[in-house]
Amino acid sequence: MPLSQPAQPLEISPTDPSPPDGSPPFVSILFDGPSPDLEIESCAVPEFFTDLNLNQIVDSATAGRDQYALKSFFYLPVERFETIQYRQEILRDLESPDLNAAVSGFAKRMQTVRERLGHRSLCAPWRVEFIFG
Repeated sequence: MPLSQPAQPLEISPTDPSPPDGSPPFVSILFDGPSPDLEIESCAVPEFFTDLNLNQIVDSATAGRDQYALKSFFYLPVERFETIQYRQEILRDLESPDLNAAVSGFAKRMQTVRERLGHRSLCAPWRVEFIFG
């Protein structure tokens, strides 16, 4: 029986980020398209958050994750219904124990990498910094 040929490396054009299967390119887990052109870190707590006790939900959801500065993402207004549906789909996907374990494991390993590199500023996932150049 002949040995199979090794798989050819996948070539991705820098001008076309679309996956080879024709699906749309992955942009963000929070946005179904380009991220809004806002300074996310500067989003303030909306006035209605306290009235609706949403501040308690955000505090609970972000507990123990202060290094990621996640609260601002909850304050960012979502203007498109499709974005809300997209986020709900992500949360439904994360209900799968296998996927949830994979994502949690990845996040833990990335935290280890950041700690070993000693670059705490990289903990905010939306920042792109060139460390070595």
